[in-house]
Amino acid sequence: MQKNNSHIPILIIGFIIIFTFIIIGFFYVAQSTFTGEVTEKAYQKGLDFGKIYQTSLMQPDKSVLAEISIINDKAVLKLNTSFEDFTLEGKIVKPVSFEYDMPLKFEKISNDKIYEAPLPILKPGNWEIRVKVVARGEDYVFNKRFLKR
Repeated sequence: MQKNNSHIPILIIGFIIIFTFIIIGFFYVAQSTFTGEVTEKAYQKGLDFGKIYQTSLMQPDKSVLAEISIINDKAVLKLNTSFEDFTLEGKIVKPVSFEYDMPLKFEKISNDKIYEAPLPILKPGNWEIRVKVVARGEDYVFNKRFLKR
């Protein structure tokens, strides 16, 4: 006696139909949630953010080592450390959009390790100052978010 295997092609066709509907569903969700915002060099910016994020996770809480404030359209950085030999890098970014990413040049204004950098002309919105201090082979990252009106 031979068994009739006519239900196997129906199962294969059913699987293909279900798989097709799943793909169409994913395509619909992707298209409906796309905001239309695209940034240049997104991959590199993502890698840079990942490096900054990993650096901040690896360091213990050292937020007391620096204070960043905004005074008269200038970013003022006060270092509360005993470091004598270090490098200082600063930049101002517009979080989330990555539309602006401008370097800040900090200059020493006193012997108490107080540095300031003039802020560029900013559009209203949320902004973030990021400062990276490299001392004794370690990276210390400090952030200050503020709202420009």
